Amino acid sequence: MRAFINQFIYELKVGVRNKTSLMMTYLMPIGFYFMMGFIMIGINPDFQDLIIPAMLVFSVMTSTLMGIPTPLV
Repeated sequence: MRAFINQFIYELKVGVRNKTSLMMTYLMPIGFYFMMGFIMIGINPDFQDLIIPAMLVFSVMTSTLMGIPTPLV
């Protein structure tokens, strides 16, 4: 478990230093989450119950497509 934590911290530091990686894997999902949260809840108040699972799937797929889990596997 210690090796996993060390690898995770290393990948996080490398991801924050790389501007492209930072934008696509951290800032884009967070920005999309807030944007969709404000817009969709304003349009349909019942979407509030679905936004957390929907954004969780979105962030996992974005990270997977950008290659973040590759070193962890």
